[in-house]
Amino acid sequence: MQSVRVDVEPLWVEHLKTFEPIIIPLTDSLPPESKVMKALFDAHNVKAFMAVPMIFQGEIKGIFGFDSGEPRNWDENDISLIRTLAEIILSVLNRRQAEIDYHNLFFNMTEGFAYHKIITDENGEPIDYEYIDVNPSFTRLTGLRREDVIGKRATEVIPSLDFDLIKKFGETAIYGKNIVFENDLGIDDKYFLINAYRPMEGFFVTSFSDITEQKKIEQKLHESEEMFRTFVEKSNVAIFKVSLDGKFNYVNDYFVKTLGYTSEDEILHTSAFDYIHPDSIETVQKAWQKKVDSEEIHGQKIRVIKKNGDLLDIELKATLLFDAEKRPISFFCLAMQVPAWER
Repeated sequence: MQSVRVDVEPLWVEHLKTFEPIIIPLTDSLPPESKVMKALFDAHNVKAFMAVPMIFQGEIKGIFGFDSGEPRNWDENDISLIRTLAEIILSVLNRRQAEIDYHNLFFNMTEGFAYHKIITDENGEPIDYEYIDVNPSFTRLTGLRREDVIGKRATEVIPSLDFDLIKKFGETAIYGKNIVFENDLGIDDKYFLINAYRPMEGFFVTSFSDITEQKKIEQKLHESEEMFRTFVEKSNVAIFKVSLDGKFNYVNDYFVKTLGYTSEDEILHTSAFDYIHPDSIETVQKAWQKKVDSEEIHGQKIRVIKKNGDLLDIELKATLLFDAEKRPISFFCLAMQVPAWER
C-alpha cells in the first residue's frame, strides 16, 4: 500500500488527533465501523499495519507506516524505527519545499539578487569578490548576463569597479556588518539602492533595486533649486520671506542693499513691521490679513524706512506658502521701488 485516506476512518482520526501511532496487529480484528479500511487492507492482502503521524511545527502533515502480509505484534523498536524514518522523510520533504520556495523567490523577485564570495590578500584584507549566483533580475537591472559573471571576479566583470565598494562589501563578508546604501555598482548611467548582508563568514549577499530615475529626478530638482537660488540671489528685485508672525527668515542681497544695510544678518529674524513707516502700518496689516484669506497680494504700495532713516516707496507683491499638509507657513514677497512719477 502506498496511499491511505485516513479521513474516512473515524478511529484513525481520533488516534492522529493525539499524535499517537496507529497499530493494527491483525486487520481481520478491525471493528465493523472500519469496514472501508478493512476492504482496502483485504484488497492489498494486508494482515497487519502500523503508522505514525508526520508532525511539523505542531501540525500533522501526513502519516508514514509499514504493512505486513502476515499478522504481526508491533513492538517499541518497530515504532521507534518508523518514527525515525518518518522524521527523516519529513525533513527531506520540508527541505525540498524550502528549496522550491527559495527557487521561486530567487527567480521571480523583482529586486536584483547576487551571492558572492569575498577574496582577500595574504593579510586578510578584501581585494575583490567572486560572483557565485545571480537571479534574472540581476541581469535585467545591470545588463550583465549570468553566464558572463558566475565564477568570475568582480574586477574582471567590471574593470572600473570602485575599490571602496570592495572594502565596503568586505566589512559585510568578514565582520558581518549589514549595510544599506546607494551606489552605481560600476554600471554606467545606473544607480541602485543596495542591501548587503552575510549568510556565512567570507560570503555576502546583495539585493538591490534600480533607483536611476529617482536619482535623475532628484538631480533635476537640485538643479532647479540651484537655478532658482541663483536667480533670487542675483536678481535686481528685492526678494524676501516673512514668517506668519512677521519675522524675516530670508532676504536676498538686493533687498539688503535697497534698505541700505551691508549684511543679511542685520535683518534676519527681525520684525518686518520695524521697517514700515507708521503711515503704512495699517495698510500692511489689512493686506496681511487679506493675504492669509486670499493667498495673494498684488501691487500694494507702502512706505518703508531705510537704515539711514530715508523713506522709500515700494510696491509689494506676496504669495502665501504652505507646508505638505496645506498649512500656511510663510510669505514669499517681491518688492520693487515705485518710480518718482507714480508716487
